[in-house]
Amino acid sequence: TKVAASDGTMPGNSSGERLSALLKKLFETHVSGDVNEELVKSAANGDAQKCEESLKRMDADVNGVFGGHTALQAASQNGHLEVIKILLRHQADVEVEDKDGDRAVHHAAFGDEPGVMELLAHAGADLNARNKRRQTALHIAVNKGHVGVVKTLLELGCHPSLQDSEGDTPLHDAISKKRDDMLTLLLDHNADIMLTNNNGFNALHHAALRGNPSAMWILLLKLPRQWIVDEKKDDGYTALHLAALNNHVEVAELLVHHGKANMDLQNVNLQTALHLAVERQHTQIVRLLVREGANLNIPDKDGDTPLHEALRHHTLFQLRQLQDVQDVGKLLVGLGSQGADKKSSASIACFLAGNGADLGIKNKKGQTPLDLCPDPNLCKALAKCHKDKNTDQIEPRATDAEGNEDITDECLVCSDLKRDTLFKPCGHVACCSVCAPRVKKCLICREHVATRAKIEECLLCAY
Repeated sequence: TKVAASDGTMPGNSSGERLSALLKKLFETHVSGDVNEELVKSAANGDAQKCEESLKRMDADVNGVFGGHTALQAASQNGHLEVIKILLRHQADVEVEDKDGDRAVHHAAFGDEPGVMELLAHAGADLNARNKRRQTALHIAVNKGHVGVVKTLLELGCHPSLQDSEGDTPLHDAISKKRDDMLTLLLDHNADIMLTNNNGFNALHHAALRGNPSAMWILLLKLPRQWIVDEKKDDGYTALHLAALNNHVEVAELLVHHGKANMDLQNVNLQTALHLAVERQHTQIVRLLVREGANLNIPDKDGDTPLHEALRHHTLFQLRQLQDVQDVGKLLVGLGSQGADKKSSASIACFLAGNGADLGIKNKKGQTPLDLCPDPNLCKALAKCHKDKNTDQIEPRATDAEGNEDITDECLVCSDLKRDTLFKPCGHVACCSVCAPRVKKCLICREHVATRAKIEECLLCAY
């Protein structure tokens, strides 16, 4: 049996793990004289004949406990269907709980036994029963990665969205475990995306927090209502706020491009996703939001715009770097690329100014962004960026004032040729066809490049 093949580690915290360790002892063949002990041992071993013999004894109790578990619980975890049928014929109680509140259905889920689950269900077992952690069998099956049990439970009609003691539904657990197959199954059986856990996270929030792009993609495809994308937590954070805060670039791209998330929503501190990305110096997300048309001039509760925020975080080292910048455009194209200084808030400030951020907006202290510039070189760079901008309405990959192509089309390796090679599977375009063969990992998302395809006459994007 599966338990006999397990190693000799000490029992874990869960009831199922403790039972696994206990059952190893139950395989001992010595006769104790205690009929209930022998019954549980024979059930654990899958010895149907011995179970029948034990149950014929006058002092036998089909629901008797040995080592904290009944014969039915032991047989359920190990998948002994014939033993279970015998126990059920002798009126075994399918709802008996062990000390952790786990019933036979919980043990079947832990043991990855979909056949047992069907048998118990037909015997009237409550598939939605909760243990002391308020976990159902479905919670356990998802957490253990037992997709067969998950599928069986859902087909048998169990509730797909009950919450455990932490408020997590099986959806939350599937996202945490990165099990897209289970996530899809749950959604196909009408699992509730909107239910929030004790921390206030619904499924979309949870996928954004965890940085799980594949889960986010599945959720977006199956959203029952589009407005759910912009649903806020109690603190006003949307899924996009969470992705921006935690630098989950792929998740942010999915929310903006496919979820059509409102980039200008504000949390309780009146911060937008752009405020958070600028504050944390998450340059790729700053670039994404700006290029997709986020409002650059929304003030937070202190009256600060994202440009104010950027100028609070620059360092003297970054200011010295700016002194030598002759071509502001090259400073901007580096934002969010592989070789960029991840912490260059001064570069972020110039990027914002170059894309239309207002230099004259005053915060509640009466300060404009320029008032926060301690260095004249930075002020000059900001002024130049602002003056040279093409339009206040930002368009991805626009042309500059002279009608030339935006330099963000340049190859990130050589800076001489245009980007014209699509990396797969990530879908980014970062290099020219000359440099692309030498690139093993995408320069934008760092994913391994499996194949490369040259594209013709395409307006390049960062997605």
